[in-house]
Amino acid sequence: REIVDEWLEKRPNDPILHFYAGCAHGINGNYVKAVVHYRRAQRADRSNEVLWRNLFTGYMGLEQPIHALRALKRYLKTEYAEEEEEDMGSLEKTLAGLEAFRKEVAADKGISVAQFDEFCYWNEEAQIAQFEGDWDTSISAAGRALVALPGNAGARNNRAVSNFSAGRVDAAIAEEKEVVAQQPDNVHALCNLVRFCDLLGDRASAVAYFEQVKALRPDQWESQSRPIEKMLEAYAFAGSDEEVYAFCKAHIDEMPDRGDYMLGAAAANLGRVEEAVKAWEVAMESEGYWGDLAVEGLEALRSGKPRLGRASHFPYTGIYELFGYMQFEQVVHNLMQKAKDLVRISPGLLKHPGLMAFARWMLRYGEDVQIGFNMCAFVDTDEAWEEVRQFAFGQAGTDMERSMAVNELVAYGKLSVDAPVRMWIHGHWTDVALKQLEVNDDVPVPSYSEDVWKLLNRAGEAIQKKKLELAKRLYLHILELDPGCAPAHNNLAMIARWQDDIASARSHLEKALEIDPNHATSRCNLTVMCVDAGEIDRAREVLWPLFDRSQFTSLEMKGFHIAQIKIHMAEGEMDPAQKLLKGLKALYPDDPAVQNLEKELNQVRPISGLRRWLRGKKG
Repeated sequence: REIVDEWLEKRPNDPILHFYAGCAHGINGNYVKAVVHYRRAQRADRSNEVLWRNLFTGYMGLEQPIHALRALKRYLKTEYAEEEEEDMGSLEKTLAGLEAFRKEVAADKGISVAQFDEFCYWNEEAQIAQFEGDWDTSISAAGRALVALPGNAGARNNRAVSNFSAGRVDAAIAEEKEVVAQQPDNVHALCNLVRFCDLLGDRASAVAYFEQVKALRPDQWESQSRPIEKMLEAYAFAGSDEEVYAFCKAHIDEMPDRGDYMLGAAAANLGRVEEAVKAWEVAMESEGYWGDLAVEGLEALRSGKPRLGRASHFPYTGIYELFGYMQFEQVVHNLMQKAKDLVRISPGLLKHPGLMAFARWMLRYGEDVQIGFNMCAFVDTDEAWEEVRQFAFGQAGTDMERSMAVNELVAYGKLSVDAPVRMWIHGHWTDVALKQLEVNDDVPVPSYSEDVWKLLNRAGEAIQKKKLELAKRLYLHILELDPGCAPAHNNLAMIARWQDDIASARSHLEKALEIDPNHATSRCNLTVMCVDAGEIDRAREVLWPLFDRSQFTSLEMKGFHIAQIKIHMAEGEMDPAQKLLKGLKALYPDDPAVQNLEKELNQVRPISGLRRWLRGKKG
């Protein structure tokens, strides 16, 4: 699936790739994405009749009977169906069941079968358009469904969701209020109002609608479509830990995968660890989103963390509730690339009320906090920057993550570097002087040939596996292909140093800087080697050009700090060395090189103090 997705980025209209992507998602039970990809494959290649069988399976998984019936009828007319002798009986039985279903429901509603078909078709189209994030198409389709069956609450709920997602918040809330006025026990409308109001920051209204949800009796909602699944959503947005736990326990036999996850989260938040583990072990059997979140929760619990990410508790909501699947992928793709343009962002998404909720979710629970910062910069409102400010000057996250937040504020002109700031560093409040150095890993990729890149990757893997002679041969081969590859010289220097061949190591580093004077990693490594050789003046001379730079990659920044600290230590300048180490630890708290440097500094400090005392005695 990952390989297909990667190819789809290059060939987004390829029907074969969409077909295989649909198959991959369908195998994993993700019928939403499966149907989206199958339909895209069909739009790109109308002649592919095999797709009707796949679409039928996907529509059945999504509980869309009219689309499933139409797809199955089309498939049974193809030559491929004739070859399925073993499955033919089962397919014909399913066809008869769907035909009977539509007649029974139409009779129950007191409408004709044709009217029911028309309504269902457009209502299902509205849902599919939601999956794709095409809100206007969804709203239009829901409108056509309502022409066929005026006043239908299901179609109105779908239209409200699409209006809300398109940024037409007032229209969405007004529609759901009308549905509730006509049907006070309509679970979907009430739960949508809970989510809408909570995402808008109207907590009071969200809680008020949640109270109405809690007051519903089973006999009021049992006949509605997937009521437990929808009510779990309301409990996730507005329920307390105790309320979520009680609801999940009461309906444990009726719950979808989400319920098992939420039961585990509530148990964990209430300190019932064994029960949380049992619930999450059930949830993780699912290959969907909630199963993945359960795995993360279990890993956190087993590592002794009473939370996920940087929050004080485990979450009940998921990111997909803030956006549809396609919107989520669209936004994350841009943010991961740190895109400043909005070419791939649909205009409706810019008005989506879930933008800030998504940013908060990533800041609290996301694996990569930078996505949260990028989202806040993307939103670019006072509220968004206040989220970054609170993170930077609070106690959530690691020292490095809070330093990253400060860097974001400085980079976007939201924080001045002229005055020190007070930050939570190493477990206590510290005044920190800021220098506007930008750490940016989004740098141009060197224009090496494809063969050189392959060899660089293989050599890197060899070093990780400690196969130094193999890595050395690969880097030497790289230099035969491209004598101007400075990183190859740098890495050969490191191998030579590990093998105690100091002369070769220095020779390779000098050659790297001869090729590329801006290769900061080689400059830092040569500085450290000069310090080790007692050549402090030469070390300062080598490192000096980097002080004129304002932008570094994260790896370069680490090397720059280490090189400065080594010079200060060699000169007996312990205070500046200690201050630089504090900043380095804030950025890289778990890095072995940083931890070893701290041990080295702690050993040098007492000796340095003794020397100063002896000098004072002699004076």
